[in-house]
Amino acid sequence: MTDSAPQPNLSDDAQRQRRLEALRDLAHGADASQTSAPPAAVATGVMVALKPMPRRGRRIALVGAVAALALIGVVGLFARGALTARSSDHIGPSTLRSRVITLPASASLYCPSTPAWSPDGKYIAVMAQTLEPGDQGHCPFYGDIVSANLLQEYSFSFPGWSTVVVVIDASTGAILRRILVPDPDPALCADASHCSIGLAMPTSLSWSPDGASIAVYTDQDIDYYTSSGQEFNQHRAVLDIMRADGSGLRTLVARGRDQATTNDIKTANLYSPPLFEWDLSDGAGSFTDMREAAGEFTVSYAPAYQLSADGKISALTAHTPNTASPWRHGALQLDSNVHNPDPNVQLVGSQWAWSSDGRYVIPNLVTDAYLNVPQVTYNPGAVMMQGMYQPPFVAPPNVAASAAVRDVVWARAGIYLALDPYGKRLASFACQQDGDTGLLTVRASGAAQPVAISVYSFPLVGTSLACPGDVTPIVWSPDGSRIAMSDIQDGQIVMWQAPSAQV
Repeated sequence: MTDSAPQPNLSDDAQRQRRLEALRDLAHGADASQTSAPPAAVATGVMVALKPMPRRGRRIALVGAVAALALIGVVGLFARGALTARSSDHIGPSTLRSRVITLPASASLYCPSTPAWSPDGKYIAVMAQTLEPGDQGHCPFYGDIVSANLLQEYSFSFPGWSTVVVVIDASTGAILRRILVPDPDPALCADASHCSIGLAMPTSLSWSPDGASIAVYTDQDIDYYTSSGQEFNQHRAVLDIMRADGSGLRTLVARGRDQATTNDIKTANLYSPPLFEWDLSDGAGSFTDMREAAGEFTVSYAPAYQLSADGKISALTAHTPNTASPWRHGALQLDSNVHNPDPNVQLVGSQWAWSSDGRYVIPNLVTDAYLNVPQVTYNPGAVMMQGMYQPPFVAPPNVAASAAVRDVVWARAGIYLALDPYGKRLASFACQQDGDTGLLTVRASGAAQPVAISVYSFPLVGTSLACPGDVTPIVWSPDGSRIAMSDIQDGQIVMWQAPSAQV
């Protein structure tokens, strides 16, 4: 499947004049000290507003957002002009073509999760369902906090456990293998008397550094009672490690802080969700957490993290190859404050971290920060109870990230974004006003102007929720040559050939 660029009915001079006018309008109010590059092309409309919501709710959210008509007209005009700019003008980004791999319903495969690339880039793995979803065909929410930023509630149901890992040849689209993921409930409730658990859906998956195994992560809050009748709550997690060739499976469990259920909400009694780590040499699981913290975030913000050969996680001041970073797999979400003319924009990221030898793994590096782009965003200040962890107010790591923040502010909506493995290019994906298309934008990290874009049209079928309800976060291949995402409701994995890093 490919995209085709719209062709406006304008003369060359009229096109050029309108592009210049649009650029001037979009540049109005931008911080000139941040970058001298022209403003970025943004979606011809608005993506659904991305807001964090509890993973335990297991309810998908979905609602369209409405932008100001003047903004839609200006942005739409510039995006159309950028798509059709003549190469001789040297104005505007190139257009990327998309390629689609469809999970065949004839193979009883539905609802693919966010893709995971194998370390050599030859294969893609997704979680999928083998039973057709009920409740009007709505797919489940896999639980990744980055994917959980959709609005309006939709329930979903399955007649039984039906999750598999599907291994796909990234070049041919051939389905090479399907591996059953065990129902996590027995492992989560092991040794817990009168265990009460909700529907535990897997959160995310990742390949081991050697490409020999695929790991699936599931977490859940457990309520249980002791023999004395005291009620306790504990956060538990399951890590299923399966050989990529389907020859073996290990199921490992880790447990967080054991807390007596109480109505006392003093900050001293609150902790963040646990950051889980496994030593795969012996299967032992451990956790750390942050005192006087709440919400979904397991670790304080850093631009990047590294898991050492001895299993120690450390915060880094900048992203480097083979490190985990919230900028590599995240979302920008808008939070307007009626008492301040400028909005605040929040980065939410969820990452896996592996030691280079594959011995240690952390699957839930979940963090957030508010972003400081002068004259564009503001510092929300203390938004939690006194004494609790406050997300920091930080500058974006590069010019492209600052441009992505401006996209969010101009469109009054959120986007997914992903920094390539080498830190050279930043990709973002935003739903457009029509709801049926999304815009992929690729920028060089040091520039605000896009180098490539692609408009992707979501199929309009009976169970489709179009762009806002179908799109997953975007992910780069390990060599930085391709970008992938899943179209959940339509059972598709979408891939783009990325522009060169020499931009």
